Amino acid sequence: MVLMMPVCLAQMAPLAQGRLTIWLVRAATPAEKGHLDALRVAAHAGPPKTIVEVTPSELGHASSDVGQTAGSYGQTASSMGQTASSTGQTAGSYGQTAGSFGQASSDVGQTAGSYGQTAGSFGESLSDANRPATPAGQPASEQLNPVRYELAAALRSAYPALDVRFRVVLREELNDKLAAVQGTAEYPDVLIGVVLQSQPLASTLVVLGLPGTLDAQDTSHDRGVYYDARVAVMLVRAPHAANARAFVTWLRDGELCVGLCNAAKLRPEAMQPAAVAVNALGSVLQGGSLHAAADDAAAEFSGPVAQWMALAPASSWPLKVRGALQLQADVLNANANERLAVVELRGIVSAQDAFGVVHAQVILRKDQKGQWKVLQISPNMWPEELRTAQNVLRTYAAKTEPDKVEKVLGISQAAPVDGDNRPSQPDLWWDNNGGATLQVVEWQRNLPNGWTSSSLMLVPDTNPHLTTRVTATFAKPAGQYRWRVWSVGAGGVIVLSPWRTLNITG
Repeated sequence: MVLMMPVCLAQMAPLAQGRLTIWLVRAATPAEKGHLDALRVAAHAGPPKTIVEVTPSELGHASSDVGQTAGSYGQTASSMGQTASSTGQTAGSYGQTAGSFGQASSDVGQTAGSYGQTAGSFGESLSDANRPATPAGQPASEQLNPVRYELAAALRSAYPALDVRFRVVLREELNDKLAAVQGTAEYPDVLIGVVLQSQPLASTLVVLGLPGTLDAQDTSHDRGVYYDARVAVMLVRAPHAANARAFVTWLRDGELCVGLCNAAKLRPEAMQPAAVAVNALGSVLQGGSLHAAADDAAAEFSGPVAQWMALAPASSWPLKVRGALQLQADVLNANANERLAVVELRGIVSAQDAFGVVHAQVILRKDQKGQWKVLQISPNMWPEELRTAQNVLRTYAAKTEPDKVEKVLGISQAAPVDGDNRPSQPDLWWDNNGGATLQVVEWQRNLPNGWTSSSLMLVPDTNPHLTTRVTATFAKPAGQYRWRVWSVGAGGVIVLSPWRTLNITG
């Protein structure tokens, strides 16, 4: 079932109140691993295997030989010091009462709503308390505090009434600590940590929607504090499941919704292409093709491969989840004129044992009958990449006066020649025939099970020149690719070059 909503803020409503428990998970240092191993050995050690027996006569002296008798020892009870009534203070006046001892809890630090630590996570567990300090001199449990504090500050700003609890946990102790709090109020809703993607737990939902190795973005586009959030996972038994889903969605959106989720209602001319785009995304994420919604020149691809690449490229192929996939799609933004439409979508994908978020872009153009057809779909992009593409492409989908529409002549591909063998990330170049202000390289990779859905690399062409040369940064892993060039002019006019195949040789 596919739903379309005009804005995505409604999905964040659960974060307006209630509670959310987050555990930040990191790998132990070598020193911490050694200490944990020592603790486990000590915990499982049995009693001594050699027992030495002695007779009572060998156990020192008899009681009659030791010291003095009770009768000769010191003073009698009647002469011993002073009576209780005259000694110091009475119990009622001794020191301070419990109510006045130290400071009240309300005076100390911050409340849980202010994103400090909760009673359950304040300080360290027994194994934490015995771990050696880090080389910098700080307790190991404090290493992720900058992540916690920055994340807490962002949540506090966006959702001031949300009660958030944080705890830092070592990956090596995670299962034990989950078992220790199962069924209690301290059980976490979400785990955050890069080590969780390659080492999933039976207690967590399958992570969907992390762009894979073919995505143009890589670790050089790290978002600082949010790098951990890219592999935030929900617990199967999350006590606050609605808040957890909204939180994971909020993290994966990053700053994308800053400029898109508050957009005005879609303009009438964008409603129809937006509806076609939503249905196209739903079809691809279910493992299908574009069918009748495809433009005659749209790139052909394998539906199951496109689904796997969009939802779970880090897992084994094909995608395996329990139950039917459900998609709720939000239109972040849509622009359309008489020829071209560009639609940005956010999809929340879930199944019985899985949850995730995708960010998609769909480019459409009208056919000869005036019907909107999908020319290209990127079913999952990093939010930063989607926002950059949206800023460039929306100008070509804006309403343009007839005398301003460009006459685009296209390009002539120069090199590499069709079927050429090249090393990783070769240069592509072509001759420009005029009229375009934007060149777009569309590319795909051929996997053993079929072609992936296509991706776009934008090449601005604001300065007229006869030849354009770019590096195919996408063609890094060895294998077969194919590429073509779009020439895009004002008003949304697009001229496509033929496809050329390219073999990357290791």
